[in-house]
Amino acid sequence: MTKCKQIALKLKKELMESKKQTDEAKLEKDKYITKLNEAREELEKVSSEQLQYAQNYQSLQNEYDKTQDELEIQKENAKKLEIDLSATLMELNSLKEKVADMNSQLLKTNQNLEASVLAQQDKEKLLVDLESKLIVLECKKQEKSHKIEELHAELNVENKKNLLDLEMADYERSISELNNKIQKKDDEINEIKMKLNCEIEKNLGLLEEIKSTEKLNKTEQKRADDLKEILDKTKSELSATKERESELLTKVTHLQMQLEILQLSETSAEIQHLKEMIKTSSENHQRIVHSLDSKVSTQKQEILCAHKEVENIKQEFENYKIRVHSVLKQQKSTIPTFASVDEDVKEKLEAMVEKLKMQVKQVEKLAAVSMEYEALQEEHDNLLQRYNKAIEEREKKDSEWHLKLEQINAEKNKLRTAQEELSSQHLFQNEMLVSTYKKQIKIMSDEHKRTVNELQKQLESADLEISRLQRDQQKAHGLPVTPIAQDNPTFDILSQERQEGEGSESIDGSDTPIKL
Repeated sequence: MTKCKQIALKLKKELMESKKQTDEAKLEKDKYITKLNEAREELEKVSSEQLQYAQNYQSLQNEYDKTQDELEIQKENAKKLEIDLSATLMELNSLKEKVADMNSQLLKTNQNLEASVLAQQDKEKLLVDLESKLIVLECKKQEKSHKIEELHAELNVENKKNLLDLEMADYERSISELNNKIQKKDDEINEIKMKLNCEIEKNLGLLEEIKSTEKLNKTEQKRADDLKEILDKTKSELSATKERESELLTKVTHLQMQLEILQLSETSAEIQHLKEMIKTSSENHQRIVHSLDSKVSTQKQEILCAHKEVENIKQEFENYKIRVHSVLKQQKSTIPTFASVDEDVKEKLEAMVEKLKMQVKQVEKLAAVSMEYEALQEEHDNLLQRYNKAIEEREKKDSEWHLKLEQINAEKNKLRTAQEELSSQHLFQNEMLVSTYKKQIKIMSDEHKRTVNELQKQLESADLEISRLQRDQQKAHGLPVTPIAQDNPTFDILSQERQEGEGSESIDGSDTPIKL
């Protein structure tokens, strides 16, 4: 009986300990459930953060698209500027052609001027020859006038001689011939004057053409200056657009660097936090698992001991039953008082059996709890695997995003370098074209100035020569003997009255006519 009581007390203690263990297991189960909920919440946070990262990436991609649109707009502006430059180049080529035409016209005018100068020189030579001939004729005329005077004297002396009359007739004929020759010379001089006037008009026309060419050159220079201003404006606009592009690119790169730094810092902090959480949770789980394993092993050992004790108790009870039956059979006839004692013993034994059954049920409950613990542990392992997979997927996505960002940055750098190269090439070409056109315009203007100066000098020399010739002609015609100063009068010796000669006798006081 004492052994049964001791066994019952042990079983009670074991049941109390098993209850405590089940309570602890329930508490640990609740803790595991809370941890699982926390892990699920963390996974939800990670998914929300991934969505935020995706949104941030979309915003960055939108900004990148905007920058690409701005770059395309700037490229279109650059193309427009190239078209404007080509138009300006076409205009400059047309201006070159016009300048070449003007140069050809100037060359033609120079040739015409040279021809006119040569003609004037020839005419001047003719004038000099004519003047020399006129001087010779005037000398001859003076000699003839002296001869005529001498003849008059001789006629006055020899009025009555027919031979003198014949000679006078001959002289008169010669004088008329000389007058005709003088008229012819005067006509030639008038023709030369007309030709000189024509040449002067031609020179005036050439001067007007030179003035018109100068005006055209001024207009072309104004257009060239306007084109230079337009080119300067385009250069300033290009420089401003380049500065804006550089500022935008610096801003974009700065924002990208900041975003990358923030993302890397956040991801690194989250990864470290998650790693620490995983380490702590894994350590706690390992500790709990080790403790539960030790408890399960101890409980299994205790259950085995309890089963052994129950079997021993059953065997003892059966032996005790056998003994009781044998004792009852032996003592049925002798002592009736032992019946009540046996009934008490039976009741006690039945109570012990019920307690043992209760202990067996509790042991079964402990086995079910251990099965539930194993299922929870499997769920925990599955959740850990899912969590690890989610972390790996997130790391893969982060690496993919980083690779995409690096590719985008590389493409952006390539586009930037290509744009810078194109802009530098365009600037270099524009500068070369501007320098070449400036040089050509300077050369053309210098040549034009030289030609204009030469033409002006030639015109001035021609004007001086013309004025000199006019002065010489005026001097030549201003003499009283020359017919030009007296509006070309003819010297008619027959129209003059015959004067009285020396030694002549006048009977009636009148001149006697000459008898032929």
